[in-house]
Amino acid sequence: MKVDRKQIHAMYGGRCCYCGNLLKDETGKHMHVEHLLPVQRNMPKSKWKSYWKEYKPCENPENENVKNLMPSCPKCNIIKNSLPLEQFREMIKDTIRQCERQTSYQRALRFGMIEVKEWDGVFYFEKYVKPENIETTSKKYSKNLKISF
Repeated sequence: MKVDRKQIHAMYGGRCCYCGNLLKDETGKHMHVEHLLPVQRNMPKSKWKSYWKEYKPCENPENENVKNLMPSCPKCNIIKNSLPLEQFREMIKDTIRQCERQTSYQRALRFGMIEVKEWDGVFYFEKYVKPENIETTSKKYSKNLKISF
């Protein structure tokens, strides 16, 4: 499957589809191309390098399509792994509870170094509003974009 990384990068104004953080550059070099609906390639990590050298089927081949691809920062993509979206959402919501067990978190909270806020449970791509003029988000290559929102 041929992927246009610049087109995927521009989908949400050059931001990660989950956390909304700015992706490093418009070439998509410091971006992961994420499957919104998981593909699930279940294999031991020791085999990952050899996997990309030859085609191997996946558990959900119907999800291996261009419409299912999203721009993601590496951290979000690695954390999401092959989780379905709702499971990933629940994992993120549970982050504070997981942190509360760590001594350094407890100390930072006691000394007022961090402030805990409830997350609304909405990913960036779910609240993204497409700009009226796509050129404002990507002047350099907006003429060639074929993105549907």
